Amino acid sequence: MEETNAKKERRTQKAMDVKTNDNISIDRFSDLPEHMIHQIVSLVPVKYATRTTVLSKRFRSAWLSNPVIEFNVNFFAHWVSYRKATQRLMDFVGDTLKRRDTKANLQKLTFRGNLDDTTFKVPVRSMINYALDKQVEELYLHGNVNGNLDGTLLLSGLCSLPKVMFFAKSIKVLEIEGFKIQAQNFILSCPLIEKFRLSCCVGLKSIRASGAQELKVVELEWCTGLEKIDIDALNLESLSYTGRNPPQPCEIVMTNCNSLRKLSLRCSTIMDQWLHYHVSRFHFLEILNLFGCPTLKYISVSHPNIKEIKLYNCVGVEKIDIVAQNLQSFTYGVVQSRQCNINISACKYLRNLSLYNATITDRWVEDNMAVLCLLKTLRLECCNVLEKIKFHHDLLTCFELQDCKVVEAEIDAPNLSSFVYSGQLMLPPVITSSHWDAMIKLNTNLHNQQDPPSEWFTSLREFLLGFGTCNLLTLVCNNEKVLMIPIELRDSMLPPLFDIRHVKINLPYQTNLVPLLQSLVWLIPHPETISFVRGSKKEFLKFEYDQLVAEKEDKSYCCFLRPIKCWSHRLKSIALHNFEDIDEKENIKRFFMTNGIRLEMIYENSDAFRIVKGKLIRT
Repeated sequence: MEETNAKKERRTQKAMDVKTNDNISIDRFSDLPEHMIHQIVSLVPVKYATRTTVLSKRFRSAWLSNPVIEFNVNFFAHWVSYRKATQRLMDFVGDTLKRRDTKANLQKLTFRGNLDDTTFKVPVRSMINYALDKQVEELYLHGNVNGNLDGTLLLSGLCSLPKVMFFAKSIKVLEIEGFKIQAQNFILSCPLIEKFRLSCCVGLKSIRASGAQELKVVELEWCTGLEKIDIDALNLESLSYTGRNPPQPCEIVMTNCNSLRKLSLRCSTIMDQWLHYHVSRFHFLEILNLFGCPTLKYISVSHPNIKEIKLYNCVGVEKIDIVAQNLQSFTYGVVQSRQCNINISACKYLRNLSLYNATITDRWVEDNMAVLCLLKTLRLECCNVLEKIKFHHDLLTCFELQDCKVVEAEIDAPNLSSFVYSGQLMLPPVITSSHWDAMIKLNTNLHNQQDPPSEWFTSLREFLLGFGTCNLLTLVCNNEKVLMIPIELRDSMLPPLFDIRHVKINLPYQTNLVPLLQSLVWLIPHPETISFVRGSKKEFLKFEYDQLVAEKEDKSYCCFLRPIKCWSHRLKSIALHNFEDIDEKENIKRFFMTNGIRLEMIYENSDAFRIVKGKLIRT
């Protein structure tokens, strides 16, 4: 009896030791350095990070001294209106700041609310003043998370900000969105600021940034009523401006911005002279983006260091001259095609060229491909003046020709690895390359249950003859009927893709594969793999063939007298991978068992079945 009690005591002591060890483990976790606990807390949303305060006093202390704080209305927006969620958010803000360690530093403060009126003016200002008192370095204020992206905000519906924050000596990053700026003539005088972003703000007429020696990035977006931007920043590297649409006059003055590397202007009313003057002064400029600048007529850029130019929907431009020996990427596009002469022949090091709705001609393509010897990627979309494309290029690796109404294409590019085509079915393209993949986007704009006309299938078969030498052919269809060739046409024509081994088909999510397979195995008589992509589902079939049977044994076969033998007399085994629908799998198996005369095995993922007298026997 005493021995039994002794055993019980030892077991109890052992259990207590385990519990003690567990407690010690928890203590070790709580004894992590404060900066590590701050890092752990920063990895989860604030709403959940606050719950770590119940783990231990150490965690509570770390939370109340965390140098990074984020307040987000979306944490409180479940099942309540945004106004109630904002009220809960502001209560949470006030309570959090009140309980914070008075000696704690503040490095970064992020606020995302829905301040659609002036009700929360006082608590917002208190939060900002707290951050400034703590010498915050990064301040992100988003006062209208549901505001319109085009900047159409009501002047009277936004919360205003205190002027003192624009003179703060500690701020390095300042982002403001959806607020009212009290000063019409705004002056940014933060001596340490490196990045400044202003979006969807009202009440401004002018913005001036002067003496900010550390300022590197300025982003101004959809600020209603803004009439002038004046920036004097020696180390500025990037300026991005987005105006209202339609564009309103806004003067842009840039003084001593000698370090500028990126200039992006959207919906701006700059003139030709402004662009030519400033681009020539920015000796380190590498990126130039112009979107929706209707007042430009003649774009002339001569710059030795610029590497990327994007011109989109500058509808007034009639002529473009680019002389930039280090230019690597050029993009031009307009929503509605209009006459515009593009001269980029001096850009000898150009590697990427994209044109959308450009009025280029067949001769333009041929001449420029002859001088742009280092070009790697060429994208032509909706260039409807083109008819017959013909060029030779040694280094071109990617060519996209989409919706250009081209009737003939002859491409001699030995290093071409990718060809993408969409649009009308032209004559079979002649593409000379040793190793290339092709993607064809088929769209006949069918309505309801309408079937394509027989002329479509005849043209499709002829068009596909040009893709017999590619390694992987991808067909993208918004309707599987564009590939379901009627049996009477299959009996009267030879298949176009008898040399293709790998095919991928992108289909609508709800697609019945068995009727489509009947057409596919005619289009591609001897595939090694056929992949199907339906939404997020990726399935594929893998085929294995037997050697051709002797001619005397083939005389009874349907393809005996044809130069191309059909798949059904050679297929030895087939493997199904990733097919989830049970009925669909059974129908696919039944289709191949019925039509595969020499079929012996069917594999399904890791399972194998032998066909014996028309039945599947697991092996």
